[in-house]
Amino acid sequence: MKRWMMIAALAVSSAGCVANQGDAPVRLLDARRLTGTDGACALGNTQLAAGQLDISGGSSYLLGLRLETNTTAQELRLGNRLLSGGGLSDFIIQEIIVSYESQPSLPFPTEERIPVYGVFRPNTSAESGSFMVLYALGPKALEVLADSVSDEPVTVLATVKASGRFSGGQTAETNEVVYPITVINSGFDPTTGTCLDPALRPVTTGGSCGQVGQDNGPICRPPPPATP
Repeated sequence: MKRWMMIAALAVSSAGCVANQGDAPVRLLDARRLTGTDGACALGNTQLAAGQLDISGGSSYLLGLRLETNTTAQELRLGNRLLSGGGLSDFIIQEIIVSYESQPSLPFPTEERIPVYGVFRPNTSAESGSFMVLYALGPKALEVLADSVSDEPVTVLATVKASGRFSGGQTAETNEVVYPITVINSGFDPTTGTCLDPALRPVTTGGSCGQVGQDNGPICRPPPPATP
């Protein structure tokens, strides 16, 4: 049995963590399992301590994080005259910054910056259902993984944070989240929908929010025993 069949045991050996979250204007919190299809993503109720990606499916890894803001609405006044309302404290996220470590070590870029757009109002609470869905693996990292991962799994620690500015002009960043993803390659060919190893069969090509090979185990697996 190939070692990538051990994915369940590998996944629980690492856990995502949140760092330096005390004074960030927007705090990224725990990861949750994604729900939804056809690009409509939401967060489920199940926490995810670690992720898994079958890189042969050709998708990146979508990370869903609960979040909250650490800001309050501020008005701009001149004497008794109101010049601007509380919108000065809106936080506009403009890019996701990702850096990587892996075991075994792979030649990842120092960091990748992925442009995004999102606006978060003051006093946003994670308990009210606020969340953010972002890519935890950038395009350069995906190229490295596609070229490097074969039968042996690779555990990637993706350090993720978001950068942006307040609507009043000040720049700021969120806290960092360090999220472990075990990457495997089961040999699925997305162009033909078949497995490169003729002894294996594609069990599932689906995934939450259209992410093929995410958190579902290997796509290509041995077929079940024939029934008599």
